Amino acid sequence: VDWTSVAIALGICAMFASLMQQTYAVNDMLSAFAVSSAGGTLPRAQYQEEILAYYNEMIELFSRERTLRFWLCIYPIVLMMRLFKSFAAQPRLAVVTETFKNAASNMMHFFIVFSSVYFCMSVNAVLFFGQDDINFSRLDWALFSVWRAMLGDWDWDGMRTIGREKAFIWFSLFMLVVVVILMNILISILMESYAAVKSAADNADSLFRQVLNMMRRARETRQGRRVKLNDVQEALLQDAAGVEQDMLNHRRLLLPIFRVVLDTSDGSSIGLTFDRSGNHVLVKSIVPNGHAEKHNGSHPLYEIRAGDVVVEVNDTKGEVEAILAELAKHKVLKIRLRRSHLEPGTPQPMARKPTAASLRSMSTRSLLARAEPAFLMDMVEGIPETQAKRTLNNSKDAHNKNNAVEFSPDLLQDSMDKLVARVSNSMMCAGFLRLKLQEYEKDEEARVAALEKDHHKKDSAKRTPEGARNGITEVRMITQQRSAELSEDVATVLGEEMSALERRQKEQQRAMVHSQESLQGLRQTVYKLNVTCEEVWGLSRRCVARTGAKEAIIVPAREAAIDDPSVARAKLVAKRAGEGAEDALLHDHRHGLPVDGSGAASCFA
Repeated sequence: VDWTSVAIALGICAMFASLMQQTYAVNDMLSAFAVSSAGGTLPRAQYQEEILAYYNEMIELFSRERTLRFWLCIYPIVLMMRLFKSFAAQPRLAVVTETFKNAASNMMHFFIVFSSVYFCMSVNAVLFFGQDDINFSRLDWALFSVWRAMLGDWDWDGMRTIGREKAFIWFSLFMLVVVVILMNILISILMESYAAVKSAADNADSLFRQVLNMMRRARETRQGRRVKLNDVQEALLQDAAGVEQDMLNHRRLLLPIFRVVLDTSDGSSIGLTFDRSGNHVLVKSIVPNGHAEKHNGSHPLYEIRAGDVVVEVNDTKGEVEAILAELAKHKVLKIRLRRSHLEPGTPQPMARKPTAASLRSMSTRSLLARAEPAFLMDMVEGIPETQAKRTLNNSKDAHNKNNAVEFSPDLLQDSMDKLVARVSNSMMCAGFLRLKLQEYEKDEEARVAALEKDHHKKDSAKRTPEGARNGITEVRMITQQRSAELSEDVATVLGEEMSALERRQKEQQRAMVHSQESLQGLRQTVYKLNVTCEEVWGLSRRCVARTGAKEAIIVPAREAAIDDPSVARAKLVAKRAGEGAEDALLHDHRHGLPVDGSGAASCFA
């Protein structure tokens, strides 16, 4: 477009010069004719010859004038195209051109269909109205007349001369197909493309903000507080050995290179230990009370860290032995370091295009290294720190915008599947826990009923204080046994569930809200069960204290054996083995696997 406008402008200048030359020639001819006519009567033949030559020159003048006017009409259209090209520099001004660009493919296919329908309707109009209406007597005239009809300018009086019914059929079909259907399809194609372009340009800077940035850059450049972006590009191009394509396609991290000066001429320690990794010298560690530690305290932006690569020492670079030998000298050391996110002793990997997973897993230390402005400050001479930070941040935002992955429901499919599985597991475990608690409650009721029935059958001797104490002791032992069993089972289930939740907490923080609420309810239930067990235990102790405060409780040998922790644990294991068969149905439904007797634990596995 630029060269086209230049060529047309030069052509217009040449045509204008030719027009002026022809104008002067016509004026000279007219003056000569007037002089010759004033001197006397010219022969008729000569007079006609001069008149004919004069009119030929006038015709040539008018022809050149019409040509100049035609190209003068074309030139504003070319200038309009140049304006659209200039608008592309501002995203919000480029909405129109970007809309046509995005809709170009759909519009091309649409106009193939539209042209076919339009041409057929024009031929039909020639056959219908051609003999009675001059506007449709020729195909080229009919194409223009049909176009006018599409835009709302039609001559119904001329159309109905062939018959009102025939004209109505053609006119209705034309309006329905071309105007109502095809024109609305064209509008929908443009509106869809416009909506996509408009949404992409919503976050762009406005024209006013862009003008302010340009004024700020010009002011800072005049004041010497900023370097031109062309200088930054030139420095990056030199870093890529002058190959622009390599600079644009380079995928390595822009890790900063910075200089430090450490003076060890007094024989003191540099305060650094080094490690050799391939063809690189890495900083292994920072020695306390050395020059490096003092430097880090006074220069936080150029802090020396473990893992930094030594690029150059006092103009010595390349050879690892030469760099290490230079570092061992006691003098002023001018060291160039390159920031690295790798650990000391780890070889630097080859540059490759990072994936979405690798970018997400990148360490905080690497992200901080990428954000530091020392890379540009070292590469571009004279660039201020504020401009370096701003340039890197703008580049990062532009890169993220161009490489951002659009959201789609498929991205949530895996998380939703995991959420459904976790909810299903939670419901199953809650049902299992409810069933076990009901079983414990039934067993306890059966034991209490059996004890009450046994007490009714005992004689009066068993109602003595000693018998009462023995009964209370038996209740206490049973309560202890059931409480220990319940506490151990609940603790096992809760511990395994907590471990599973903690392992997945970082991946499913939002999706685990309902599961955490269920877990909180489970904790409250366990807490209430523990409180109940403690209350039962305290009640039994108070009963014993009231009935035998002054007498020693004599426990039979059989009950003493129960008090033994090893015997109680053996009975607990035996009872669990017996309850394994009862839990088989629920366990098979949960896992589809044989039951091994540890149903409560496997439910939360």
